[in-house]
Amino acid sequence: WGLLAMAVFFVGCIAFALRPGGRAQADEAARIPLKDD
Repeated sequence: WGLLAMAVFFVGCIAFALRPGGRAQADEAARIPLKDD
């Protein structure tokens, strides 16, 4: 059951990362370290 839970978690993370509209949020998060410069 543990392996099944980890597989579902992994697929969920991939789906969350590739969901529509996630690109803008990821781009904004990627610029956070550069805001002070």
